[in-house]
Amino acid sequence: MLCAIALSGIIAHSWLRCAEQAAAVVGGVLLQAWCVALAASAARQLWLLSQLDFARPLLQTQHALAQLRRWRTRVVPWLGVAFWVLWVAVADAAWRAFTGVWLPYAWLLCNVLVGVLGGIGTWLGYRRLQRSGHPWLERLDAAHAGRSIARTDTVLEQIARFQRESADNPRLTATEHTMQSLEFDLDGDYIELNQLLKLAGIADSGGQGKAIVASGAVSVDGVQELRKTAKIRPGQLVQLDGVEIRVLALDPDAEPDA
Repeated sequence: MLCAIALSGIIAHSWLRCAEQAAAVVGGVLLQAWCVALAASAARQLWLLSQLDFARPLLQTQHALAQLRRWRTRVVPWLGVAFWVLWVAVADAAWRAFTGVWLPYAWLLCNVLVGVLGGIGTWLGYRRLQRSGHPWLERLDAAHAGRSIARTDTVLEQIARFQRESADNPRLTATEHTMQSLEFDLDGDYIELNQLLKLAGIADSGGQGKAIVASGAVSVDGVQELRKTAKIRPGQLVQLDGVEIRVLALDPDAEPDA
């Protein structure tokens, strides 16, 4: 967003000096509008990112992620498509800045028409991919959404799976069964929470442990803990639905089991 604001200032300074040239004014105004749209898009994405709070109800977080994905895959790409035409304005401004000479109107008009045809062709091709359900559409969406969206989506799916398993598994229901107590002997100063859940047999993998922590189901010494890398030290008590793990310091003088 800061880049869009800075670029907008540079563009305004460029075309305002050439107010007597219609091509410079039109190109400058179009680029100015594009910068405003870019800044608005960045602000919208930042707001949607602020709604991704794993401590909130899962459905609300999933809805915010879906909105962010839709914005990145259905709105943001058109800012790039606009450069089918806007590149002509950029070329004109650059040529004028380096040579002090205006590009011929015929050249500008010809390339604008080519750009319009290219933009229309891009839109028609995209619509065809949508109607046919072509695999390329899914690849394009994944590329536009970004890896961070895919990773977050995976974490939310794991949280949802853990919540379903917790509801279906009687062992994890504290209202009907007593708390299952475990002891974990720690050989060292601390262990990360995610690793503790895995070694204690609560989570089958690091990804599942991350999902359990992100779901808000884990507390350390009675305080909710949402960081999978939280350092758990000897003497602390880790609790989640139906299970409590007491971390003990490993006695260095203890004889190993035969």
